[in-house]
Amino acid sequence: MKIRSLIPLFAILFCSNAIVLRAQEIVNKKDNIVALTPNWNGERFEDGRPKVSDEILNRIKSVRLEVAWSVLRNNGYKNQFSGEWEMIHSNRPMVDC
Repeated sequence: MKIRSLIPLFAILFCSNAIVLRAQEIVNKKDNIVALTPNWNGERFEDGRPKVSDEILNRIKSVRLEVAWSVLRNNGYKNQFSGEWEMIHSNRPMVDC
């Protein structure tokens, strides 16, 4: 196989990796996290994530998924979706302090 025929393949692979890396970089920027949580008035971690108290984490341990979705819908978040969640430990809550 000639090297000339491999050049387009390398270009495609290089460009697709650059796009993926750029997309991942944007998600973790502090400014973006702060912009997504503008109503948070408490402390934040260095990367901008809100610090949620252990009390709140303990309270949501017992919240069922259906209840959480109904709260979101009742507060105007009608088109939110997060798919492909997997239950790893069926006997444990998703929040663990």
